[in-house]
Amino acid sequence: MRKIRNAFISGIIVSIPLGFTIFFLRFLFNFLDGMLRTPMRLIAGRDIPGLGMAASLVLMVVIGGLAGNILGKRVISIGERIIQRTPLAGSVYTTVKQIVDTFVRSDKTPFQRVCLIEWPRREMYCIAFVTGDTPSCVSPAGRVSLPYCDGSAPGGCPPPRDSAGDECELINVFIPTTPNPTSGFLVFLPKRDVVVLDIPVEEGLKMVVSGGILSPETRHVEGADR
Repeated sequence: MRKIRNAFISGIIVSIPLGFTIFFLRFLFNFLDGMLRTPMRLIAGRDIPGLGMAASLVLMVVIGGLAGNILGKRVISIGERIIQRTPLAGSVYTTVKQIVDTFVRSDKTPFQRVCLIEWPRREMYCIAFVTGDTPSCVSPAGRVSLPYCDGSAPGGCPPPRDSAGDECELINVFIPTTPNPTSGFLVFLPKRDVVVLDIPVEEGLKMVVSGGILSPETRHVEGADR
């Protein structure tokens, strides 16, 4: 019975990543194949599995080629302006485009450093990621008191200050959820409240996705302001 149980557990360990990979590839195939399945069915006269996916890939290559020349850029720019002026669709398109540009076209990594913060209460810590410096006009409630600033004053907005009146430099921190790190919370914290970990971002993501099962070997920490 012990051998059967061990074999069963080994089968689960092997099957879960394999099954997830097959599920993802099947979802991707059905999604791409379904984009142009109807027009391909009308052209071919019958439903041919995979034809819609092939047409979708060809269409993406054509769009990418058009985006690389002057005429194509002008056409895409006109199309973007039309979509952006459309209610609801414009907001969705602009948000998704900014996210894609940040992750794909940006020269810098969206997640700059792995850090440790006290969340959701004191003496309870969680893995988070530093995503950048906080604009001075952003005022997290309860931590910083700022007068209204629209950026038109000479020198821009005043630096944020804490309850004691001292200047308080804030940074953007993204707190991911487990096991899906694409969702989470955005918080603005003083640098002194953030402990930067000396581990790669990839290792931090692995730790979040695995629920702490996959832990990095290095555990040295340093202050966020160093």
